[in-house]
Amino acid sequence: MFRLNLNTWFCHLLEYAYSLPDPPPRKRTKPMEVLCVGMPRSGTESLQRALLRLGYDHTLHGWDIVFEDPNYCQQWVRLCRKKWFGPLDGETKITAADFDALLGHAVAVTDTAGSVFAAELIDAYPDAKVILNYRKDLEHYNMVRGLVPKDRLLEWSVEDGWEPLCKFLGKPVPENEPFPHANAAAGWAGQESKVAKRFLLGAAKGVVFLGVIMVGAGAIAYKLF
Repeated sequence: MFRLNLNTWFCHLLEYAYSLPDPPPRKRTKPMEVLCVGMPRSGTESLQRALLRLGYDHTLHGWDIVFEDPNYCQQWVRLCRKKWFGPLDGETKITAADFDALLGHAVAVTDTAGSVFAAELIDAYPDAKVILNYRKDLEHYNMVRGLVPKDRLLEWSVEDGWEPLCKFLGKPVPENEPFPHANAAAGWAGQESKVAKRFLLGAAKGVVFLGVIMVGAGAIAYKLF
């Protein structure tokens, strides 16, 4: 089976072609308190809004990774490379310092970052409470259950609403306020459209750059052979 190695020269060339200036690393200003490690599309945006309402500011969601300014997408990609392929320096452990450089402003995390790096986040922030917002994905959820003591873990679905969430976090239930529901199909399509528009220009520039490289390589090969 073909497996892409992100440490090849070609992948580094692509990264250079599409790269943006690196923003300064963030610093942790408040302790990490809540890790929501369920998969995307399991009420993650509703959960983000609920946590913000309960005072967990900021709660990072996957859309933040795409739209925040300054943008840290490249740094998240490097963490993915470190997790699955290993960096060029050979150090594969992802530490709290690695996360703080991206999440230093956040006291809670949900959606993509929370699920992709569930094991690493749980290890990096041992005092944070863990919410397993669930849908049918048994392998991922069984992995989380094996990593977190029961008194530190809440298994929660968006249908459960405020009560179990607030009890677990030690927060009062908002009075006369329905639980937020977000990320419906129409909203998801709208977000995808924003992403496409934002990165279309960058992709075009990258294609031009790679085209110049390929033309130059072709010209050299023509002269040599």
